[in-house]
Amino acid sequence: EWYQILEVSENCEDETLRLAFLYLAKRFHPDSGTSEASAVKFTEIENAYRQIRKARMEQKENSETVSEVEEFDIRHTAPQHRHYLTYNVGTGTYSKRQKLYTANRAQKAADNVIEHRLKKLQAEERNTLVGKDKERAKDIKTRFGMDRLVEDLIQEAMKKGEFNDLPGTGKPLKENINTRNPYVDFVTYKLNEV
Repeated sequence: EWYQILEVSENCEDETLRLAFLYLAKRFHPDSGTSEASAVKFTEIENAYRQIRKARMEQKENSETVSEVEEFDIRHTAPQHRHYLTYNVGTGTYSKRQKLYTANRAQKAADNVIEHRLKKLQAEERNTLVGKDKERAKDIKTRFGMDRLVEDLIQEAMKKGEFNDLPGTGKPLKENINTRNPYVDFVTYKLNEV
């Protein structure tokens, strides 16, 4: 009788039953605004659907309890290490291990990014430093060459006696008290004066 109200066969699936109920409920619902809308018919459809669902649920429960009683097999228990197969990090509950695993993956990814950037920078520095070192080496050679040349010229001039006729040679430097800065120490002042 209930199946006839819902216009389905008795051996239909649960999904077919549900879709038939939804279709008829939309068609006969008092608020639908259709010409077929009827509160009595809608209540009848809803009651039929609920009764069929209730009967099917009881039937499933009865079949499950019967099968449990007949089943004497030892139920399979998961190995004790089973929970470590999904996430190889940490201890504790599944959700804690999952959080720790995602955190570890994120940290590892960040470390890989930083390491990649460092390698990239080091490669760039090698390329640029080689060029800079060559230029710097030439500059240093030139500077040392100039310093040595000047030093050689001074030594040569001293041997010839070109510095002997300078005024005040061999005498202490004159101290001009008026021009001396009181905030500069004596040694710095003398070095600056020379």
